[in-house]
Amino acid sequence: MTYNIKKYSSKLKKKIRIGKDPRILVAAISEFELETDSITKNILSTTKTRVECRRGCHHCCNLRVEVLPPEAFLIANHVKSLPIKQREPLVSKLREHAIYAKDKTFHAYNKACAFLSESGECQIYSVRPHKCRSNISTNVKACISTRNAEEVQEIKYLHNVITNETVNKYKSKGCVMHPTELTQGVLAALDNEDLPEKWANGAQVYELLPERIML
Repeated sequence: MTYNIKKYSSKLKKKIRIGKDPRILVAAISEFELETDSITKNILSTTKTRVECRRGCHHCCNLRVEVLPPEAFLIANHVKSLPIKQREPLVSKLREHAIYAKDKTFHAYNKACAFLSESGECQIYSVRPHKCRSNISTNVKACISTRNAEEVQEIKYLHNVITNETVNKYKSKGCVMHPTELTQGVLAALDNEDLPEKWANGAQVYELLPERIML
């Protein structure tokens, strides 16, 4: 697949070029997630590669998910928009999950995602983060036995390309882009509505992951 990174870069730049408005910066991360899906769809449609990911298949949903700050804010906004009967039990589940997740390394982490419904479906599918969208496996047996997806290398490579471009574009606006754990990041944004504004103005609003991952 011939991929034009300049086209994506230009599109994202236009989305975030206006000032330091956190609403604009958070909304723009949707371009990153849509581009993730587009790359996957285009490669799979032009090759004979067969993936085994299916609706209701959630073996990867016990892994720790790292999210970029604007992804956490976007998901928090989605949770806030839910009807109270749906939102309250979900937030309660997030609080429980965040306690488990604190200080857990990727390899020590093994707990069903707080956003996974009892029927095995993602409750934030429309705003799910890049890491969830990019976990594409060609062998479900590998997901079960080793917790590692057998990935399509071209997809993985291009997903890394757009991740680097996205992080650099936001950093050019003065935004700290070190990842955080999904549930802790979303919960913190729900509990502190000032978090996106502080982040947009250059503050590091999330603690580093135990592995000290810095982007």
